[in-house]
Amino acid sequence: FIKSTKEIGIITGPLHSKAFKERYDAYVNFLHKNNININKNYIIESESFGFTSGYNACLNLLKQANPLPKALVVGSDEIAVGVLKCLNDNKIEIPNEIEVIGFDDNIYSRYVTPSLSTIAQNKVEIGSLAGKYLLDMIENKTKLDSVTRVGVKLIHRESTKKYWNRFQSMLYYNYKNKKTGFLRKGALWLKLKIIN
Repeated sequence: FIKSTKEIGIITGPLHSKAFKERYDAYVNFLHKNNININKNYIIESESFGFTSGYNACLNLLKQANPLPKALVVGSDEIAVGVLKCLNDNKIEIPNEIEVIGFDDNIYSRYVTPSLSTIAQNKVEIGSLAGKYLLDMIENKTKLDSVTRVGVKLIHRESTKKYWNRFQSMLYYNYKNKKTGFLRKGALWLKLKIIN
């Protein structure tokens, strides 16, 4: 996602989660679209959704990727905070040696060191749509089984350098082609999407 490198890795959350699978697919599509070879040593699936799984996934990356990628996309901010801690503990300079970007813009992403660049979802819009669809399901006793796309916004902080053209174009491409930033209209998926 950074203009200066083609060495881009990903630490994704568990791929049985639809949200993490969509983000992983967007990463793969971006690499293909930009003729960047996929390095399997740069792809790590964390065992769970939080800090510890991010830390452990980063340890796995450090063991299997030599050299490390120059840029690292992480499936969520919770996982990314564990990744930042692991990189700091191993004396790897962020963003000089590796740039890291998360997803969700959780409150603590701005308070960690270095502060975490991230992709923000419009949670107000997601919540509003979730309420609207849930009421429609209750009142009309209908099952809604379609997908509504909600835009995302890049929040640049200290964990990345200031080259954003390629990554912004990836976000636009995937949003335009309905490959990311989605909200499923089924009640169970809405609940999972809001939690994740």
